[in-house]
Amino acid sequence: MNVAVWLHTLQDAEGRIALLEHQLATAKGDAARSLTKDEAERLSAGESPVRIWREKQGLNQRELAIAVEISQIYLAEIETGAKNGSVQTLRRLARALKVDLDALVPIRAGHWYVR
Repeated sequence: MNVAVWLHTLQDAEGRIALLEHQLATAKGDAARSLTKDEAERLSAGESPVRIWREKQGLNQRELAIAVEISQIYLAEIETGAKNGSVQTLRRLARALKVDLDALVPIRAGHWYVR
């Protein structure tokens, strides 16, 4: 199997896992902490997990930046990938967004990265 086919298969599997996790969370009554299929696809496409979770919580950048005591500009830089964000900042973001830190640090092709 070539790398492109393997990556496509991996992304498809990640999307299916996200959908199953969402269905399980919905059944448990905890859907707010899981991604919908569309949100999982956005994440798989490389969109910022911080942006996805922020929008899911109904927050704008200013509101989230105030909640975690950072500038809106810094938050925008994290969301666009211009800056990674410190571990401390990512922890505060995770707490404000009511998600685990791992939700803000997605896996890509077998490697963890902070976007």
